[in-house]
Amino acid sequence: QVVSGPSSVFVPPIRSHLPLDAMPAGMGINGFGRIGRLVFRAAMGNPDVCVKAVNDPFMDLKYM
Repeated sequence: QVVSGPSSVFVPPIRSHLPLDAMPAGMGINGFGRIGRLVFRAAMGNPDVCVKAVNDPFMDLKYM
């Protein structure tokens, strides 16, 4: 697919080479502030993502 315009760019078609029953993508979150918590909530709602670790050295375990 070619996008016409002053700066035409070739965009290849999306082809998934993974089987439908592929394992979820592993993910680590570095920091559990405002953005880290938003990413964590979004990842928990997505069956294709598995959160493996959360790293925040300044946060108490009771808060997490």
